[in-house]
Amino acid sequence: MSVGRKMAGVGATQIVEFGLQLLTPVVLVRVLEADVFAAYRWVWLLAGTVAAIAPLGMIVSLFYYLPKAESKAKLQYITQTLVHLLMMALLMVGAAWLLRQHLPGETGLFAAHGPWLVSFTVAWVVGMLLDQLPTADERVRWQMALSIGLAVVRSAALVFAAWHWQTLEAILYVLCAFVLLKLALMAFYVARYHRHHDWQKARLTEHLGHAWPLGFGTVLFGLRRQSEQWLVAALFSPLQFAAFSIAATLAPVMVMARKSVGLVLMPSMSRSQGRGDLQAMLKTNQQGNLVVSAFMGPMLAVVAVYADVLVGWVYTTQYLDAANVLRVFVVLWLLQMIDMNALVVMLKEGAYLSKVNFPLLALSVTVSYLGAKFFGLPGAALGSVLATYVERILLAKQIAKRVGISIYAVQPWLKTGSLALLSLALVAASRYALDRFGVNVVYAMVLVAALASGVGFILAKRYMKGLGHEFN
Repeated sequence: MSVGRKMAGVGATQIVEFGLQLLTPVVLVRVLEADVFAAYRWVWLLAGTVAAIAPLGMIVSLFYYLPKAESKAKLQYITQTLVHLLMMALLMVGAAWLLRQHLPGETGLFAAHGPWLVSFTVAWVVGMLLDQLPTADERVRWQMALSIGLAVVRSAALVFAAWHWQTLEAILYVLCAFVLLKLALMAFYVARYHRHHDWQKARLTEHLGHAWPLGFGTVLFGLRRQSEQWLVAALFSPLQFAAFSIAATLAPVMVMARKSVGLVLMPSMSRSQGRGDLQAMLKTNQQGNLVVSAFMGPMLAVVAVYADVLVGWVYTTQYLDAANVLRVFVVLWLLQMIDMNALVVMLKEGAYLSKVNFPLLALSVTVSYLGAKFFGLPGAALGSVLATYVERILLAKQIAKRVGISIYAVQPWLKTGSLALLSLALVAASRYALDRFGVNVVYAMVLVAALASGVGFILAKRYMKGLGHEFN
């Protein structure tokens, strides 16, 4: 399968998966009471926080090791990652249990649903490996089938449980059953493709030495996003927390777009790095970022301009506070179209990432707290925006130094920036014009989104050709 087909296939898979993830809360906000929905979002906040910390770079480092490893060595890298995930999840959930009375927004959830909450969170974190293992193993078709199948099962089960019982307890039962299914599928995959092994202690030391410095930086980045939600849970009402978390539910569209391109290209980048051809590795990353920017730039412009319409139409006007939060997040997502994490992995710059992310976490929390005090709910999102922009500048300087080029040559900054600004201007102008002509605002949003996605698809297809057959 060529790179273009892999990217298109994984991209389509991510779109289906995102669509189902988006549809689920659309139904839940309509069938659950506001306090139950807020509790449901808090469960995902806890699981997401543990999931952001527990991997410590072990999963993403598989993209560095598996494409180059001998077949007998692969099982060791996978097993090491599984054991690490399990131990970290147990440690963190245990800490959350002990500190449960001090967790913002907890409101007795551990007391009412402790065993199920703990079981789901631990199993969810361990099952995260299945979300990336087949792609790191260069079995993209497997990843596509698993992602779509599991997304359908999870969404259908959650919607049924919420519709039929309308209680958090029923939802937790369904989530626990889902993660058990996911773990069973992962066990089947590993047993089928990685039966033989050649265990060496040196591999464990090397794996940890590569993953943990990278992971600490990734953890600090993840905590920037999670800390905002914990801050909102502490400072605002449950309904406002639910609105803030709703705005964050659109973040996966950015992550999925990057995954559909980045994860497919990382094995090729790993081989280029192994040959010592850093220029080819960098070129692959740049071209992949152009593909993401071409498609996501116009779509994010639609989200920013029509945020109020989107939230009211999809999530009901009860959660309209999410609209301005969503606009602040778009500023962040526009920058995140340019992915440099793959370069950090390949160049083993995890230690540098950890070093810069520690003060950036403090900056993010401080700015978010002050933003929440002075600007309300949208201000709580300002910290991660500012910290991410500073982080990208620092990473670009470090990568430029390693590769021996100028910071301006590290990424296609001008192309992506111009596309983002042009998209915002055109979408804003189109909304003004359609409003003046009296077109229903929901119909106008759908029309503009369709046009934006069409333009983005054409541009992305054009840039995709630049990847060339050498990266197949």
